[in-house]
Amino acid sequence: MQSNIDGDFLIKIPIEDFKDSVVLIFSYIVMETKEVEVYKTKSDLKIEMILSDALLGSIIILKTKKKNIFTRVGNLFQ
Repeated sequence: MQSNIDGDFLIKIPIEDFKDSVVLIFSYIVMETKEVEVYKTKSDLKIEMILSDALLGSIIILKTKKKNIFTRVGNLFQ
């Protein structure tokens, strides 16, 4: 299945597979899995996914300041 740029998509469920309700399971690599029960009478749903806490962690970015040539030469004599 694919979604458009807005995240909209269409799922067609054959009526013979639809008793009173079906459960749809949504998952994505950095999101928490979400189960949604869908009934025959519902047509449009808004599914909002939540970022997984397991994948959110501390990110440390180290950036060193590039020293100019005078500082590098001066460090040789320390």
